[in-house]
Amino acid sequence: MSIYPSSQNAVVVLVLGALWGVPAWAYLPGIPRIVNVREAPYSTVADGIADDGPALQEALDDVGATGGGQVFLPAGTYRVAKHLTVPSNTALVGIFRGPNKSVRDAIPYPLPAGTVLLAEEGANASGFPAFITITGYNTTVEGLAVFYPNQVTTDPPIAYPYTIALGPWKDEFPQTFGAENATILNVGLLNSYRGIDLSNPSARHYVKGVYGQPLLRGILVDQTWDMGRIEDVHFNFNWSQTAGTVAFQLREGVAFEFRRNDGEFVNNVFVHGYNVGMRFRTTLGLSGSGEGTTAQMSNIYLEECSIGLDVHDTQLHGIVFTNFAYATTAVPDTRIGVWGRAGKDGHLHLNGARFWGPMERAILWDQPAGTLTVSSAQVLDWSADKPAIQIRAGKAMIQEVMFLPQAVAKVAIRNDSPAPVIVSGNMLNGSTLKMLGAQQLATANLP
Repeated sequence: MSIYPSSQNAVVVLVLGALWGVPAWAYLPGIPRIVNVREAPYSTVADGIADDGPALQEALDDVGATGGGQVFLPAGTYRVAKHLTVPSNTALVGIFRGPNKSVRDAIPYPLPAGTVLLAEEGANASGFPAFITITGYNTTVEGLAVFYPNQVTTDPPIAYPYTIALGPWKDEFPQTFGAENATILNVGLLNSYRGIDLSNPSARHYVKGVYGQPLLRGILVDQTWDMGRIEDVHFNFNWSQTAGTVAFQLREGVAFEFRRNDGEFVNNVFVHGYNVGMRFRTTLGLSGSGEGTTAQMSNIYLEECSIGLDVHDTQLHGIVFTNFAYATTAVPDTRIGVWGRAGKDGHLHLNGARFWGPMERAILWDQPAGTLTVSSAQVLDWSADKPAIQIRAGKAMIQEVMFLPQAVAKVAIRNDSPAPVIVSGNMLNGSTLKMLGAQQLATANLP
């Protein structure tokens, strides 16, 4: 049943509300703070057939209009023919208290036995909003899964808008930026075409416990003007591993894309089977190191991606990775763990990294204005006719890297950069160095 503040506590909460500067009407008896959408007046059906979208939106609007609260969706399958908007101080909450997943190659059922929303709007069309738009501030989407019943496993799949997106900044909002303190928690992007869009101006987003198989884009971050947080994200072939789906993701898919922000913390991420695991660039239409990403990332594992880290531009203080892994298995050795793109301005620091193949290269760095540091790393199984690490341009420091023994002699590090490059304290295990750059220092490298 719906939960209301008890009348016997009304005086207390009114007094406390006045002291805290909270409007008295927000605590008056009879105003719902938590609503159950299966009960009147909303009475959703949750059978996956009837359109529950209008009732869900009515509940969200009612709770938002009365100062905020929780719109609770009990277990069931809620078909939403159009889209939903979550207002300030309002939480859209299902029953999941941890990450959830679908059943591979079972279309469209069985689905997780919990709160599942079926999305339909915007198939192969432009101009439609995200399935769920987060507006204002202190807004939450939690404990639910989103499934697209009409999605296909052919190449290409059906294009849809983002599943969850931050809304645009509005002049009437009493905050500096757009969607502030937005939380996305324990959400399944079961077969989204585009997953989560955090590109409208915002501050302090928090994303945790997101699992699924977004096909084209996983999470996009841009214009974050105060620290954002992303953790415990798992993108894998949990929905489908058909040949068409795999081919599309390896050709087009980008699991994470980071553009302009003033700081991002990213922890505990696993990505499997995309063209790009993580891409770093500027806001589209802008350029320069001040318009890119600065981030601290830890425990990042990228597997079976054509490119692990695709580095275009970052801010000057750059991106720091601690405990990074890039792995491929039983595929042609045409993959690259880290690619610093030519002519760009990226700054990347890897501390504690593992690369194992087969792959073409672990690192290819080609940025005259960029900087690269690598320490405490391990590299195994790269192409016989390519170096494991190649510095074509830019400044670099490569130290304490163990190149594991290879079946044939290979080049471990090749330096062609005219900028200063330091290579020291590495264990080559039979591989060789080629230090051809104009300014370099190679010391204490064990053969």
